[in-house]
Amino acid sequence: MTEINIDDLYNKFTSDEQIKESFEKFTAPTGRYLFAASKVTAELASDKSPWPGREIVRVFGKLMDEEGKRKASVGFDASWDLRRTDKGAADRPSKLWGQLARALAMEKASVQEVINATSQYPFSVYVTEGFKTPEGWRTARDSESRSTFRKAGYEARNFVDSVAKLK
Repeated sequence: MTEINIDDLYNKFTSDEQIKESFEKFTAPTGRYLFAASKVTAELASDKSPWPGREIVRVFGKLMDEEGKRKASVGFDASWDLRRTDKGAADRPSKLWGQLARALAMEKASVQEVINATSQYPFSVYVTEGFKTPEGWRTARDSESRSTFRKAGYEARNFVDSVAKLK
């Protein structure tokens, strides 16, 4: 190995591109994944949350493909506090809670039992990969749109759309 003279590095600088890319979140393409929770907490949603003051469970864990290879990490909020949208349907946290209870075969269990099981048993999640564009969040539907959004430099994030039992 050849040693580098440290004094020669005073005129070299880290590129803006390298700094930006080093902080990009690693996201998984839209699809269904195996999910294993690593952190599950029951809390009151903060004032900065879309659901301020609501009783929720925050679930964070890793997404894995069918071979068990880690693809990304993702989190979601679910709530046993049933709330409805303006159109009368259960809102996202309410739907995810109901799906979680069914995925764990715990439809009649207490909230505490469901929360405890969430960190003990894997389940399946369907995630979308969204990109924050000037027009709002857009979902990458295929590898071509994913590549286009990434090349444009849009912020990427995974969203959990549904929870299901393992097949």
